[in-house]
Amino acid sequence: MACRVLNVALGGTLYQDISTHIPHALRHDFRPEHPPEYLGHDVTVQSGTLLSSIVGPGRLPVNSLHHQAVADLAPGLIAAASAPDGVIEELEAPEKRFVLAVQWHPEHLMEDDIRMRQILEAFIRAAA
Repeated sequence: MACRVLNVALGGTLYQDISTHIPHALRHDFRPEHPPEYLGHDVTVQSGTLLSSIVGPGRLPVNSLHHQAVADLAPGLIAAASAPDGVIEELEAPEKRFVLAVQWHPEHLMEDDIRMRQILEAFIRAAA
């Protein structure tokens, strides 16, 4: 939710329902039939972004528990990771010290993927 909230708070817009607004979209809402750690799809992390400096660029499998998505980006934000269908899955504000908002839930994936723990550790270091 942080990804969507950040975008709207800074002036961006949302797709209220992915399947309604993006007919070719992958499934992004895997609740309630799957546990929170279920890997719903991959995202592609763009090189040269804050997220790529933490987890590396390229493919990253994530859980997917949402039916809304970023439509128009707010000024000052960039999309640093997207699903294969183009749905934005991570936002950053490169002009700020540390603004990173993900669509997935790394807290549910930390035990099986060290990169998820690295995201949370990077946040803790930035907040210290």
